[in-house]
Amino acid sequence: MSENAFDDDITIEGDNESCSDFVSDHELLSGNTSEDNKSVCGDETPLNGGNNHLTEELVSLLQSDFNEDYTIDLNISNDSGIDMSISIKSSSTVEDVIKTVDSEYYDDYDMEYEGRVLTRNMTLREAYIPKKGQAKIIEKKNTIVIKESRNGRKFPIDIPRSASVKDLKYKMRETYMLDYENPRLIFGNNELNDSCSLRQYKIQNNSSLLVANRCNGG
Repeated sequence: MSENAFDDDITIEGDNESCSDFVSDHELLSGNTSEDNKSVCGDETPLNGGNNHLTEELVSLLQSDFNEDYTIDLNISNDSGIDMSISIKSSSTVEDVIKTVDSEYYDDYDMEYEGRVLTRNMTLREAYIPKKGQAKIIEKKNTIVIKESRNGRKFPIDIPRSASVKDLKYKMRETYMLDYENPRLIFGNNELNDSCSLRQYKIQNNSSLLVANRCNGG
């Protein structure tokens, strides 16, 4: 035996293992079909098998579910003691709900759901309110500017428009301790009646009222 006889004996003859042979062996071990493994040999196939229409159908289905109008049983409450239940379509807006509480002065309110103040033109579906939900109607606070006739000083007061003129006078004294025993509040050319509400006089946010009266001891 020559020195290189051993080397001659281990000479490999026959076909080299091809990529397809490797895939076939791999299939036997993994249980996958050759179609599943085309990407192994560089023949890439989309993950969804080229069925893009399936994705489009799924998106269309989700959109149809989102756009479907459904009825919501909504419980509404507020800090003034209102507690009512209504049935309303999910395509209705937040303002539509507020109008069921106060159709005349609905601009004075906001709607709160799960701690969020909702945009008035948003639909209930867009607000993700389920078929049974609970919302709160909150009254907006307006800033009324009180101006003293004697010296021109101005005092801003946050108060809802549903408050009475008497409530405003009380808050004016409580907040700023103004020394008026019986203040006269004037808006436009009218002296305001204590029993009337601010909104009855069409007093809006940032409206200015004049206060006039004799000072104590004056």
